[in-house]
Amino acid sequence: MTGATTSGPAANPTDRGARALRDRPTRFVARRLAVGRIAGPIRPRWTARSALLELVGLAGLAITQPLLDVFGKAPEVFVQSGASRSDVVLFAVAVALAPAVVLLLVELATGTVGGVTTRAITHALALAVLVALLTIQAGRGATSLDGASLLALALVLGGVFAIAYLRLLWVQQWLRYSAIGVPFVVALFLFASPANALLRATGATARTGVAVDAGDRGPIVVLILDELPVRSLLDADGRIDDERFPGFGALAAESTWYRNTTSVATHTMHAVPAILTGRYPGTESLPPTAAVHPDNVFRLLERAYRFNVVEEQTDLCVVGRCSPDHPDNAPAREFRTPGAPMRSDAGGRGAWAALFEQTVDAYAAMIDVDGRTIAPEAEEDRRVDDRLVIPEPLPGADDAAGNPANRTAQPADFAAWLGTIDADTDTPQLSVLHTVLPHNPWYLDGEGVAYSIPEGSANLVGLRELRWLDAPGATEVARQRHLLAVRYTDTLVAALHAHLEALGIWDTATVIVTADHGAAFEPGGYFRRWEAANSPEIAGVPLFVHGPGFASGTIVDEPAQTVDVLPTVAQVAAVDVPWGLDGTSLLELPAQPRWSHPYAKAKDETARYRVEPLDVRDHLTRLLALARGTTGGGDLAVLRGGPDGDLVGDQVTAVARGPDATGSVDLDFPSHRDGKTDGWRIDEHGRVPALLIGRLHDRDLDAPIAIAVAIDGRIAAVVRTFAGDDDRAHPDRFTALLPPSWLASGSHRVTFYELTGVGDRRRLLPLDS
Repeated sequence: MTGATTSGPAANPTDRGARALRDRPTRFVARRLAVGRIAGPIRPRWTARSALLELVGLAGLAITQPLLDVFGKAPEVFVQSGASRSDVVLFAVAVALAPAVVLLLVELATGTVGGVTTRAITHALALAVLVALLTIQAGRGATSLDGASLLALALVLGGVFAIAYLRLLWVQQWLRYSAIGVPFVVALFLFASPANALLRATGATARTGVAVDAGDRGPIVVLILDELPVRSLLDADGRIDDERFPGFGALAAESTWYRNTTSVATHTMHAVPAILTGRYPGTESLPPTAAVHPDNVFRLLERAYRFNVVEEQTDLCVVGRCSPDHPDNAPAREFRTPGAPMRSDAGGRGAWAALFEQTVDAYAAMIDVDGRTIAPEAEEDRRVDDRLVIPEPLPGADDAAGNPANRTAQPADFAAWLGTIDADTDTPQLSVLHTVLPHNPWYLDGEGVAYSIPEGSANLVGLRELRWLDAPGATEVARQRHLLAVRYTDTLVAALHAHLEALGIWDTATVIVTADHGAAFEPGGYFRRWEAANSPEIAGVPLFVHGPGFASGTIVDEPAQTVDVLPTVAQVAAVDVPWGLDGTSLLELPAQPRWSHPYAKAKDETARYRVEPLDVRDHLTRLLALARGTTGGGDLAVLRGGPDGDLVGDQVTAVARGPDATGSVDLDFPSHRDGKTDGWRIDEHGRVPALLIGRLHDRDLDAPIAIAVAIDGRIAAVVRTFAGDDDRAHPDRFTALLPPSWLASGSHRVTFYELTGVGDRRRLLPLDS
């Protein structure tokens, strides 16, 4: 039948929609959004090309741009990992494409299992995750939100975006066009960031070695330590504390110590090239490579010395003879050290493995909703634990009783470098080592016993956004850990001294020991970045020179700088430097003191790098004012340095016992215990559970309290609680370092007490743990 009609609302759907829009416009739009009438229902027409473009565009904002920005400003990461120029380019491409490709593969897999609609929904969820990641990064910088509130906001905005994507065609189109910006981000990284210097042609290979005259030259040894403030070595009289640091003490007794020495940069990538070139850092933050610094000590002495060089964070020695197996570097057969460790034994990870780890760590810091991680600077995240081995005893490094020294952990690079030093003085060696010690992360005591630490920057307990919390309890243990690492480094200095004496070349060799920069441990202050308050610790570094022409046991307080090292080496080697120098030979310090010099600063969160004048007129006075006395040598003396530290080593029965204290101890670290108080054993990596991080539960504290920790009934640490960065009102957090050697074997029971009173009235109140 034809011509039939219907009546009622169904006969005129357009009229019904018009009436609804007129009468209730808000409800009409909301309903249309809900049922998909603006962009249509959930889109079944998914294509790999459109999905990839959308993922690349959004991942470019959430992942690619922030990562390439960080790594572009920290080219030292690529130098440390041993990456080539092609690796740098491939890294940028991988960061731009890998996240999108991985997500696309997930979508393809879900589509295969659940169909096109499931695949489209998975795609929307992937976009939601990327928006959530972008929200977290933006929220950390633009709002005061953190923790659960920031995470909730990110999830909500991610969900809203996913719905908008499924319903609004213009959102889909915008995402595809946004992919156009990713190649520009990659181009900025490759051509407009400091990382561009890594891609330039290597100019060092075109430079010829400096012409030298024939003559007698003694061996030269340069040991550059890392993150060592000279303050850490001082006793109460401002001299080297030879009871706590016997290796440095013996070195000072046979050297000239330039006590008033300042570094010229806060970070290794600028500080070490300055030492090895004799030039101040430039105004542009560039990587520490020979392409950027071709005029360095290795070009200077290429024709005069055999080379024994280990660079752990720089790449300045690229002339042909820098290779340790180059025939010109080999000593005469009679001078070869039997059983010396081979340089290849030092090991090391591949460039891509190291870059992957750095990338993961950096991005984890960016999306940490609690904001507790350190800004992702390559040097701060440098890992040295994969270099620690247990080698054969070092040549010539026996103690007075004839026992091999350093029987536990040794840095493999140091052992190989030391074993390569020989007694061939007819064709002398230039031996240069920059070792990442005693740089954090700290996990060694003075005897080389390793203790467990949390992963990444979490091991720097009490550090927030590059500053220490303004609480003594947060920094006292950090300084103790640093000083134990310095004591371990002291054993390496002693091993170097002993080896050169055993070879019979100590008296003829010129030995220079210094550090690239310092560190500070004052509550509320920066740990590594310069500010006026911490300048003596950040800028003040040790500088010892032993050799012909340098008086033994002498302290020079005229201002010296780390750029003076290369001019000194040149004078000792009797080689003229063919490039302009900023430093001067330490044998010829100017009569007019240099009270100011350029200083490369990583200043604060908003200015990573700049060069400014550093006034050093009052540096020595301020440094000596910080000198502290000790309570004896050994690691235990370091751990007794805090308040009530005199109790460390005593039996708990020697202190009066009080009633049980209110509250209970909950440990966040370590976690590899069989029980809360017993079963404390060495972990699967051979490290002892000496570092404790925890808090006091079930008790509201208005002021810090003292907590004593005992091992098997013997007091091992006394620490003060402090307010955590997420709860400044209640000082219920604590960290403690127990003597690692006490835990080196067997199983142990650990107990906790609140310590009250002073002097003879102190009491131990047991805490539930």
